[in-house]
Amino acid sequence: MITFCLSDIESSTSQWDHDPGAMAQALVRHDELIAEAVESRGGRFLKSMGEGNSTVSVFESASHALEAAIEATRALAAEPWPAGLRIVARFGLHSGEAEQRNGDYFGPSMNLAARVRGQADGGEILLSDATAGVVAAHLPPGYALVDLGLHRLKGVQAPERIQALVGPGVVAPLPATECPYRGLLAFEASDREFFFGREEIVQSLLERIAPGRLLALVGPSGSGKSSVLRAGVIAAVAAGEVHGLTDPRLITPGSQSPADLDLEASMLLVVDQFEELYMQCEDAAARERFIDALLSRAGATVIGVRADFYGELSASVDLARAVAGNQVLLGPMGEDELRRAVEEPARLAGLRLEPGLVDVVLRDVAGEPGALPLMSHALRATWEGRDGRTLTVTAYRESGGVSSAVAQTADSVAQATPAGDRVLLRNVFLRLAELGDGVEDTRRRVPIEELVPQGVPSDSVKTLLDRLAAARLLTLSEGTAEVAHEVLIRRWPTLRRWLEEDRDGVRLHRRLTDAARL
Repeated sequence: MITFCLSDIESSTSQWDHDPGAMAQALVRHDELIAEAVESRGGRFLKSMGEGNSTVSVFESASHALEAAIEATRALAAEPWPAGLRIVARFGLHSGEAEQRNGDYFGPSMNLAARVRGQADGGEILLSDATAGVVAAHLPPGYALVDLGLHRLKGVQAPERIQALVGPGVVAPLPATECPYRGLLAFEASDREFFFGREEIVQSLLERIAPGRLLALVGPSGSGKSSVLRAGVIAAVAAGEVHGLTDPRLITPGSQSPADLDLEASMLLVVDQFEELYMQCEDAAARERFIDALLSRAGATVIGVRADFYGELSASVDLARAVAGNQVLLGPMGEDELRRAVEEPARLAGLRLEPGLVDVVLRDVAGEPGALPLMSHALRATWEGRDGRTLTVTAYRESGGVSSAVAQTADSVAQATPAGDRVLLRNVFLRLAELGDGVEDTRRRVPIEELVPQGVPSDSVKTLLDRLAAARLLTLSEGTAEVAHEVLIRRWPTLRRWLEEDRDGVRLHRRLTDAARL
């Protein structure tokens, strides 16, 4: 058994077009560097092909082949290339039997090595499952393998599992288990590196934040307010990028809004889902105390509020004055911003987007109200159905796309729920929906014990909630549960039907629950 080590140069065609003379000179040195790395590890540099853009080498030792690929990658990165050229190679390794004729090699093993190389980006070293199995126990210090999942490779009958080398000097994608899209969930501060498209609005917010002032971010449901506040504002403050502000604190009002907001002036207070103050807090006096506490802070405060609750803010003279004097309206993303929100997370995660996919997504998003969570969920569902590292148009369409992916996911989870638990599932979603009066229905954060019906074991409810959270339809935190996003309430026909069938019952149960709590 031998190991094939194949390489080629990223973006070689455009560099040939830019400066053919410099490229021809660079390729001579490129071949020398790779040949030196190969031969120093006991391999044979067989040939360069395609105007010198690609190389073929063979080794009797898979570990030596891997070491040569690492050394060649480092050498290419350290070389001062002429005319500003960027010579970055990608490597594919596969071990197997091969036929040799006249000093050249033929057969499926070499073809598979070429297919593995074709899945790599510049600076990456990818290994077939056969090669990874051989070298896994003998990796150089500081290096590891990352599973990129199964790939359907052209000309290869069965899907092939591919792994990537991770370590110094090697570009490595995310593992196959990590998705850069959040689905219905908001981007958190820890997701900042994958948050794109809202840079301008985040900068505008940061410039308006000031001690002793309240700043309001107003936008419709699904416009991405929570992500802007968390992955934008909070992440920037936590990183020390806003002078005079430290230790951002995030709260949501809920049914019992905290009145004790005695925080240091240097601490930024962010109140997300400010509309809960009007939807869930029945105590008008408690609501006023919370507002007074916000407005009396010496430090900076930012609130995020749904646009259809904007009129509610006028009930307080002081709050209305503060919001009128310092607010940012969050509108829909432009096409370029949406494109960045799709393409950049994929690039950072080492994913590929099939040609045409981004255009299909943007076309479907156009004209969709509250489109961002719909788009993010569809992209996550597309990632789950990906072909190796490639997000395909077929997987996107099979997910239901922007218009139907949320409903398709929710229905599949509901149908997979055991028949004896489906009434419980229905009741859970009904309890987690807050019926609007002149405004759209919204989500409601509920203590988990409130979701446990009389006579039903609490473990049964906990198991169901964990299943719904795993499907990213609910979020669980500190003994509470809530729907991941209002868009689920709006765009899941099954839940809409349940709410319409029992609106009076839901309202009566809510009044009884509030009365019992009081």
